[in-house]
Amino acid sequence: LLIILLILVVEIKLIPDFFVQGVGPTMLRTQVLGAATVLFSYSSIVLMRNYARSQISILYWFSLGLASIAIGFLSGFLGTFPGGPFSWLGRISLAVGGIYFIAAILVAYWENGAETSDSRN
Repeated sequence: LLIILLILVVEIKLIPDFFVQGVGPTMLRTQVLGAATVLFSYSSIVLMRNYARSQISILYWFSLGLASIAIGFLSGFLGTFPGGPFSWLGRISLAVGGIYFIAAILVAYWENGAETSDSRN
C-alpha cells in the first residue's frame, strides 16, 4: 500500500525532481545530499571519538560504516552524471558501509554471546 502511494505521489509530480536527465542534479538534491554528508560525517567522528575513550568495538565498526556511507553521499554530491567515476565510488562506498554495519552487528553478537556464556559458568 505504501509503495503504491509513493508511486502515485511521484507520478502526479507532488515530489520535486532530484535529477533531470540531460540537465543534471537539482538544487533540492544538492541540499539533501550535502546535509546527509555533513550529518553522517559528524556522527562518524563522534562515534570514533567515543570508541577512542571506551574501546567498545561496536563503536569502531559502526563509525567506519557511517564514514563509508558519508563518502558515498559525498561522491554522489560531487558527481554530475550517472555512470561516472564519482557514481561508481559512491556505489562501492555504500556497499563497503553495509559490510561495516554487518561487521558491527556480528561483533555485538559475539561480544554479547561471550558475556552470556561467562555468566552461565
